[in-house]
Amino acid sequence: GFVAVWNGSTWELQEDHRGETGWLAGQPHTITDLGPLPDGFSSEPPKPTPEETAREVAALAAAKSARILTARLQREMVQTAEFTPAEFSLFATAGLFPEWAADTEYAVGARIAHNRIVYAVQQNHTAQSHQPPDSTGMLALYRPLCTQGSGEDGGDNNPSDGSRERPYAFIPGMDVYADNYYTHADALYLAKADMLPCVWPPDTPGLWQWEAVEAVEAVEQNA
Repeated sequence: GFVAVWNGSTWELQEDHRGETGWLAGQPHTITDLGPLPDGFSSEPPKPTPEETAREVAALAAAKSARILTARLQREMVQTAEFTPAEFSLFATAGLFPEWAADTEYAVGARIAHNRIVYAVQQNHTAQSHQPPDSTGMLALYRPLCTQGSGEDGGDNNPSDGSRERPYAFIPGMDVYADNYYTHADALYLAKADMLPCVWPPDTPGLWQWEAVEAVEAVEQNA
């Protein structure tokens, strides 16, 4: 804690606190000069005033409130607002819809996910384990909205958007929109009209509303 310093005529010991860090006048401070510690220097941070404590508590409460409100607003919006099929697919990939569960009460309009498909509930009911949304005859209870993920790489990094490169997977009962592309039975189809909802698979004979484009394998090779 001391160092010998030549004063021109003799050696004298001086305090050496160089490199010590602490607080001075409420600010972080590092000692760089020889000599005793400055008045008011402390190795402990200054205690906040009551006003500073109140401001910090208020700031933390505001940040937590913002997170809660944002999460609640998000949950409410994905359940009630109108979105495009591409947006539904994106939200599904992000996991924003609750998973369907048996013995759960569902109200009309609720949006749930099951086996990577998003559904809109059509009637108030209690879900039964033997009647999941994707079982036969469930369109009266669950209307499919979109699939989760898919796209040119076959994964969730490129959610479907209805383009030729990232078509939607057709699901019976979903809303189909004109000028969007859909895949069905290993083939690519272009919707020629809005079908809201659509219960006719794209390969149904005699439907002008669907136009066969090419095999999915050819589309992938072209991409």
